[in-house]
Formats: sequence, structure tokens, C-alpha cells
Amino acid sequence: MSEYSNARAMRALIKASLQAILKSPSAIVFSIAFPLIFILVFGLLGNSSRSGSFHVAIAPGSDTTNLLYKVLHNVPALVWETGDTAQVHQMLKEGDIIATVSITQNSDSVKPRYNVVLNAATPQIMKAPQLQGIITAVAQSMDPEIAQRSASLVTVDVKEENVREYKVID
Repeated sequence: MSEYSNARAMRALIKASLQAILKSPSAIVFSIAFPLIFILVFGLLGNSSRSGSFHVAIAPGSDTTNLLYKVLHNVPALVWETGDTAQVHQMLKEGDIIATVSITQNSDSVKPRYNVVLNAATPQIMKAPQLQGIITAVAQSMDPEIAQRSASLVTVDVKEENVREYKVID
């Protein structure tokens, strides 16, 4: 009789386990396919947030000829959606955009030079401070003397538009 070997015993156990699993279709499904389906489904759900970009629209009647709008329009983190007043309001209501951006330019002697109003929908209000930070940073980068005049360049106000009841699920 041959000597006992741990490696041979382990091989026999592995072989018997694999044969038992392959003979049972439900074992294959619940040990291999089912976890893969969960990984795919939840992985695809997690990517729907389009992280890194903010979908916004210019508010109807806003000044699109000023320098701040042109600079903001070229920021890669901002995706500008277009449409008439009804379409923009519908996109805001459905959560397709975070906010509408209204930009007005004051005369050169009036401080701040630009007034920006973000009209954010209730479900998207948590993203408004990030959008506000982007706009403020862009406006500050437009001024070479930013250390001295940052407060007098731009103010950004956020208005909340209650388009539907927002419920937090615990």
C-alpha cells in the first residue's frame, strides 16, 4: 500500500466536489451565474450617475454674450443642455439637469461685475454647492488680481425650485 499524501487527498476532495457541483445545475447557477448577474446589474446601476459632469441649462432671458458665459461654456465639467423655456423647465422637473444658470453682467463700475443665479430643483439641491464652487472658481480665474478682489467679482445665489416631493430612503 502506498504512503498517505496530503496533496493526493486534497486532489481527491477537489475532484469529488467539482463533480458534485457539475452534476447539479442549481449549484452552478447559484454559485457562479447568480453572483455574476448581481455584479453586472449593480455595476451598471452605479455608473448611471455620470459622475464628473454637471448638466445645466442657461435660464431663458439670460445674457449669453458676456465673457463669463463664454468661459463657463468651455468648462469640461459643465454639460450645457438647450431648449426653449418649456423644455428647460421640463428637464429641470425630471432631473435631467441640475439647475438653470442665469447670468447678468453689471456695468464695469458696479461690484460684483456678474450676478449668477442657480435655479436648482429640489432633488438636485445637494449638487448645487459643487456647481456654485465651479462657477466661483471659473470667475476667480478670470481675474489676475484675484487675491485682492475675489469678493468683488461675482456672487452666486442658489434658489431651490420645489418641482416634486423629495423623499430620503433610509
